[in-house]
Amino acid sequence: MGRGTSEDDRAKQMLESMRHDLAEMEMFREEIGEVDEGPEGEPASGSAAVAQGSCCDGLMEILDMEVMELDDEDQENLKGLAEVALQDPQKRRNLPLAMVLRRLPSALLPPEDPAGGPPAFKLEEAEVAKLLADKDEMPFWLCERLLASSQGRSVNVKEVVPSIVARPELLEAMLTTKRLSAGKGSLDAHHIEEIAKSSPQARKAVLDQASCRAMLPEPVLLRLRALQQQD
Repeated sequence: MGRGTSEDDRAKQMLESMRHDLAEMEMFREEIGEVDEGPEGEPASGSAAVAQGSCCDGLMEILDMEVMELDDEDQENLKGLAEVALQDPQKRRNLPLAMVLRRLPSALLPPEDPAGGPPAFKLEEAEVAKLLADKDEMPFWLCERLLASSQGRSVNVKEVVPSIVARPELLEAMLTTKRLSAGKGSLDAHHIEEIAKSSPQARKAVLDQASCRAMLPEPVLLRLRALQQQD
């Protein structure tokens, strides 16, 4: 009990320190204006880069402390730093991306607003597919949230078919959020058959979807139904 309380207190102290760092960083930006960027989009100002690096280190230390739940206000306070850390694909490769999204879902994966502007960061197609396939680090609720957010735009059928094979429940979620559709240019008959043949669970997921059934040639559909009866 005492150890848990101590860790929680330490996390709260770190969060307060982070809020102070964020305020100082904002003041710094206001004083010097927009930070000039180098050719790769990196801050040209050494002091700005150091400040961002220091804050990002603190951000990761807070997120690593699973003992502390971050409410919507805390997530909003950390949103700016997290977005800065996630903007650069090279930096993202060094971050536990699934954990960052899991700890800051409200801030980083809000529902997509068609009338809104572009997101502050954009995940690549391969990154989205890898996240969706990660059963250990990405609970299904977080996959649904990712698909419903602006990051769901990065769903690419060739990239995510293996993800659906690994997690057949993703098929319904992708169809529901309209990130994929059964038809030419998205999930065609070849993709659907590939998924259905991968496992009994995937077969059921396909046959439960009328739009997927409609894409399959009659002989293939009959064969899959026969296999389902044997599952």
